[in-house]
Amino acid sequence: MLDQLFITTDHAKFKNAVRERVQTAIKCTADGGSIAIDGVEDESNRPTLSVSDTGVGIAEEEQARIFELFYGVGEPIHPHSSAADFLGGGMGVGLAIVGEIAAAYQGTMEVDSSIGKGSTFTLITPQHPPA
Repeated sequence: MLDQLFITTDHAKFKNAVRERVQTAIKCTADGGSIAIDGVEDESNRPTLSVSDTGVGIAEEEQARIFELFYGVGEPIHPHSSAADFLGGGMGVGLAIVGEIAAAYQGTMEVDSSIGKGSTFTLITPQHPPA
């Protein structure tokens, strides 16, 4: 594990990407669940940032579309979670923003998610900043 992880990027945009993903994790995780943020280098020495949650998860058939602008999973009229049940989704903007920021830095976003088991979103950035 690294003591520090350095990524050359636009501070405001990167902060926005992290904030959007963490807000989504909070919204999708029931009371008493957990959220973890982990920064490491992958096997190719590329900086990666993962945000994991123990939330409701995303169905496999939905995962191909979650980075589309205004595509949301669940009903936007109940955008909160509780100990009993996750009641809905958002406007479909947060993960689209995260995906666009990743692409702007020639990076990628990966998702690993299962219904009832939560999600891990990993931002993988290039080894060197874009020209």
